[in-house]
Amino acid sequence: MQELNNQRERDTNTNTIPERKKYIAIRSSIILVGLFGIVLNSIFGYALPSTNVECIVDYTWNFTTSINNYFNDNTESRNLLLIFSNLIIDIILICLGILWILKGTSFRVFIALGSFYIFKFFIQLTFQESIPHDYLWLNPGFPSLFVSYLPSHAFFYSVPTGFLTIAICEFWKTDRKYFSYLTICVLFLDIFNRNVLRANYIIDLLSAVIIAHFIFILSDEFCNKYLDNDWITFKQEDGEIMNNLENIYLKDYTKREENNSDY
Repeated sequence: MQELNNQRERDTNTNTIPERKKYIAIRSSIILVGLFGIVLNSIFGYALPSTNVECIVDYTWNFTTSINNYFNDNTESRNLLLIFSNLIIDIILICLGILWILKGTSFRVFIALGSFYIFKFFIQLTFQESIPHDYLWLNPGFPSLFVSYLPSHAFFYSVPTGFLTIAICEFWKTDRKYFSYLTICVLFLDIFNRNVLRANYIIDLLSAVIIAHFIFILSDEFCNKYLDNDWITFKQEDGEIMNNLENIYLKDYTKREENNSDY
């Protein structure tokens, strides 16, 4: 039986390693291309509009005026808050990408993130909001991969807030509940920060959550129907190979045992 298990392991590794390398290379390329574009935009703002807009009133800001004044007077506290919260966002999204590359069983999260970002780009071409006078979303002196500190009128809707929502949905869908709970906490922190620092209006934040969740549902349905069935995922591939090898070796082992018993 030990010989059976050893042979099965050798054959499995021989068949799966080349396929794993191929799919990891493809998925890594997708992640790197998307990450490169997002980082460039967060640094240079090439996809952000530069026109001047003066309009809109957010009455929820009346409840956070004192907090906004505090962070206006305490720059160090504001910088620490921005660095801490946005660093966690970067870590979560990086972990999401790594888990998708290594153990992803669907392309829904990539389709959802890409669609959400593209939809945001077209919206900002037709709808922009004014930068408030108490805007405090300023560079804290520490870079972020996914969060831009450049001032812009493209408030609607908040991309990091939507990305966190999609991450929550993906973690929950893949039964990583603890990651989901952690990301939910970070989502509320992000909404709080953006509200009190006037980085987004309340409509931008609520819309980001709703639209991101809806896009994730559509992406999941699309991948289940059209895309995922055409790709052999790691889990399916390993399961099929292991089942086939197990059936072959069990039959061979049983046959040899029967032959030995005849003697």
